[in-house]
Amino acid sequence: MPGRVTFLGAAGLATMLVAVGCSGKPSDTDPTRRTEAVGATIRFPVLLVEAGAPDSVLAQRPEALAVLAGGPDEPPQGPTGFELSAKDGYLISDPARKRVALFDAKGGYLGQWPVGFPVESITVTSNDSYRLHPSDSSPDRYVDGEGRPRVASDIGSEGPRLEARLTGPTAAVIQGRPSGGPLNVTFESGSLRLISIEPLGIAPNGTSYVALEVSGGGEAVNVQKLVRAYSPAGKLTSEVSNIPLDYEFAPVDELKVRRGVLYQLSPRKTEIRINRWSVE
Repeated sequence: MPGRVTFLGAAGLATMLVAVGCSGKPSDTDPTRRTEAVGATIRFPVLLVEAGAPDSVLAQRPEALAVLAGGPDEPPQGPTGFELSAKDGYLISDPARKRVALFDAKGGYLGQWPVGFPVESITVTSNDSYRLHPSDSSPDRYVDGEGRPRVASDIGSEGPRLEARLTGPTAAVIQGRPSGGPLNVTFESGSLRLISIEPLGIAPNGTSYVALEVSGGGEAVNVQKLVRAYSPAGKLTSEVSNIPLDYEFAPVDELKVRRGVLYQLSPRKTEIRINRWSVE
C-alpha cells in the first residue's frame, strides 16, 4: 500500500481547502506535457437522507449513492472509496447501504455487491480481486471481480510498497521502487512550500506517479494539489496541476492512477463526481 507523509493532514483539511494558482516552476526537468483542466467528469446521483433513516428510505433509488446530510456542526457522510473495474467501470463504496455500487464507464448503474458492512476504501490487487477496507474497524475483506468472497491468502500483491519522506520545504524522496533507485522529487517556488507527498503507484512500464501538496502558508490555509509522472530514470514527464479540492466531505480514495489515467473522487451532497485526466 502506498505510504503518505504530510505536515498538514490532507484528510483533516479537505473540507476547508481552497485551490490556488501555482506560480512556482518545478526544478526537475521541465515536463513534456502539463495539464490543468479536468479532462472529463463522471457524475453519480445521490440519495440525500438524514442520519438514522430507516432501511425503507435507504432502499429507495438503488442507482443512487446514499449520503447522510450532516448538520450545522458536522459534515455530510457518504462514499469515500472507489476503484476501477476490469472493464474500466467504477466500483464506489456506499457505506450507509453496506454495499459496493457498480457503474459502467459512463456512470450508468449496473448493480451492487451487498457486502453487509460499511466500505471505506477499495483497492484492486494484482489478480483483479479487490480489498475492501471497512469503516467500522473490522478486518479487511477480499472479493473477486463478481463480488464473491475470497480468502486473503489467495489474493495477489497490490504492488511494491513505496515509502515517502519530506527532506525539506522544497524536496522529498520516494524509496521502494523495483528499479531505478530512490526517486528525488523537488518543488521550488519563492512563495510556496511542499507540505506533503503521496506515492500513487508504479505502472508496468516503470513510470512512477506522485501526488504533491504545496501551500503558501500564512493565516489562510491555501493548498494546491498536483500529480506528477516520472520516468524509470527519474525524469519528470507530465504534470496535472490545479486539481480541484472543493470536497464537501473528505474522500479516503482521493486519487488513483489506472492504465495511464488519473482519477479523483470528489464527494458532494448533491452528487458524487469522479474527475479524469490523461497522464501518459
